[in-house]
Amino acid sequence: MWGVAAAAGCGSGWATAQASLPGASAQPGRCVAVQAAITQRVGTLGQQQATANAALQRLDARLTDLVGRADARGYDIGRLQADQTELEHRAAAIKDDYAALLTATKAAAAQCGATGSLAPARAKLARLRADVAALQTWRQASLAVDLQTLSKASSS
Repeated sequence: MWGVAAAAGCGSGWATAQASLPGASAQPGRCVAVQAAITQRVGTLGQQQATANAALQRLDARLTDLVGRADARGYDIGRLQADQTELEHRAAAIKDDYAALLTATKAAAAQCGATGSLAPARAKLARLRADVAALQTWRQASLAVDLQTLSKASSS
């Protein structure tokens, strides 16, 4: 039992350093556990951000390719170019949301998850989810319709 307590930093100068962190509780073990959980979440968010960025880049590349092919065949690509610009703006917003979420989450880890320190991260997460949902809705309501219109024009 003493080995576990020593490994957790109890009874050492390390515990004093943890207690001096802003927002740290009198329980250094709790702070270590909270920081470990938040650090793990930051790693997961980083992986999710990379996956989302890759998906957005693939979508943009496919749309760019489609616009180029449609233009070469003489189709009206005005709506597709507008969709591509919209996609770029939405992708940039999602990238900014991920960056803000990671920053807020890291700040909460530095404060040992003190009361209220996770509120900004939660707000950033809600914003990210709203932007992703808006992208999905836009993709189905606007981009898909424009692609279907182009498809009908090419078949006639």
